[in-house]
Amino acid sequence: MADDFLFWFFWAGSTGLCLLNLLDGWRNPAKMLTWPFLSSLICLYFYGYMAASAFLQLNYAFKTSDAIIGQLLVLCCLIGINVGWKAGMCSVVDTKPQQNYSLRKVWVIGICLMLLATSVHFSFHGFALKSRAGLNFRDNSAYWYMFFWVGYPGLSMAIWAMCKMNRMERRPLFAISIMVFFAFIFPHVVMARRGPLFPAVIIFLFIPSITLRKKPNPVVLTTGLIVAGLAMLTFVQARSFLHNDKGWFDALTTINVREVVTTKANQLGDNEYVNHVYFVGTLNKTGKYQYGTGHLSLLLHWIPRQVWPSKPSLGQGFFYDGQLFRDLNRHAGYGAFGGGAAAGGFADSFLQYGYATPLFWLLLGYHFGRRYSAAISNRAPQYLFSYVAILCSSHWLLSQGVAAAFVPCIIFIFVPIVVLRFAQIDLTSSEVEWLEEASDEAGPELQVQQSPLSTGDTL
Repeated sequence: MADDFLFWFFWAGSTGLCLLNLLDGWRNPAKMLTWPFLSSLICLYFYGYMAASAFLQLNYAFKTSDAIIGQLLVLCCLIGINVGWKAGMCSVVDTKPQQNYSLRKVWVIGICLMLLATSVHFSFHGFALKSRAGLNFRDNSAYWYMFFWVGYPGLSMAIWAMCKMNRMERRPLFAISIMVFFAFIFPHVVMARRGPLFPAVIIFLFIPSITLRKKPNPVVLTTGLIVAGLAMLTFVQARSFLHNDKGWFDALTTINVREVVTTKANQLGDNEYVNHVYFVGTLNKTGKYQYGTGHLSLLLHWIPRQVWPSKPSLGQGFFYDGQLFRDLNRHAGYGAFGGGAAAGGFADSFLQYGYATPLFWLLLGYHFGRRYSAAISNRAPQYLFSYVAILCSSHWLLSQGVAAAFVPCIIFIFVPIVVLRFAQIDLTSSEVEWLEEASDEAGPELQVQQSPLSTGDTL
C-alpha cells in the first residue's frame, strides 16, 4: 500500500507539472509557443495517461518498485526541463546583424525542395516494389530513404517567406504551396505514417506566429495539436487494415475515438510506459549504462554503410543492442524488445546517463530556451528555423529518444542555413524597396524591436 502511494505521489507531481505548463500557456498564449508547453502536452499522454493505465491495468507485468523509480525519474526530468528552459530564456543571446533576403527566391527554393523530396520518395518506393530481392540498406543508401525529410525545411521556408510578403503577392503563392504540400504529404498519409504528420502540423501552427511576432490563438493551436495526436494514434490502428489489403474507408468506418485513445494504453506490448519501467528496472539491476556513448556514436551516423559495412546501428553505444534486449526481455519475462518497441525519451536517456538523466534534460531545456529566446528577439531567420526544428523533432525525442530525433532535427536545422546563404541580397539591390514594402504590410509587430512574445514567456 505504501508503494502504491509513492507511485501515485510521483505521478501526481509529474502530471501536475505538465498541467501547470498547459494552464500557463492558456493564461499567456505566448507561452504556447515554448517547448515546455509542447513537451508537457506530449508527456501528459505518455507519462500521465499511459502511466496511470499501466499501473491500474497492467501492473501484473512489472514490479511496483520499478514503477516508482520510473515515475520519480519522469518527475525529475520534467523539473529539469523547466529549470533549464527558464535559465536559457534568462541568458544573454548574441544577436546577428539583420540580413535581407529575396523572399521570392526563398519561397521558390522551399517549393522546389518539397517537390524534390516527393520525387525522391516515389523513386525509392518504386524501386522497392520493383526489386524482387527487396531493399537491403547494405546495398541501398539510407540517404535515399531519408531524403524526404528535406521537404520539411522547404515547407518552413516557404511559409516563412509568405508570412513576410504583402497580401497581393502572397495569394497566388499560397494556392501553389497548398497543392505542393498535399502532393508531398499525401503518400505518407496513405501509408498511415505518423512521423511525417507531426512536423507538418508543427510548421503550420508555429511558424506564422513566431515570424509575425504574434501570440497564437489558444483554441486553434491547442485543437491543432490534439487533432494531430488523435490522427497519429488513428494511423496506428489503421495500419492493420492497410496491411490486410483493406482501405482507409474500412479503417475509418470501424475505428472509433475510444479505441484510438485506449487501445495502446491497455495493451502490454504497445504501452510505452511499461517499456519505460522495464528499462529502468533492468538497468538498475545490471548497471549496463552506455555513459553517453550511444549519443556520441550518432556523429558517425553520416558515414554511408557502403563505406563502412560494419557500422554500428543508429545510437548503439558501448554495449551491443542485442545484449541490452536480452537483458530487458529476461527482466520482463517475455520478448518485449527487439521488434521496434519504444521505451520513451526519458528511459532512453537513462540508458545513457543513469541517474544523471535529469541533468541531461536540464541542459536540453537550457539550450532550447536559448534557441527560442534568439528566435523571438533576433531578426536572423536561422534562429527561427533552428527552434522550429527542435519542436518538429520533439515527438521522436520524447516518445523514442535522441537517436530517433537526431537525423530529422539535423536536416531541419542545416538545410535552411545553406539555402539562406544563396537567398541574401545586397542593400543596394532593387528588391530592398519591395522587401520594406512587404514588411510594412505584414503587420506592425515586424517594426518593433521588442517582440510581444518576449514579455512574460518564461516559466
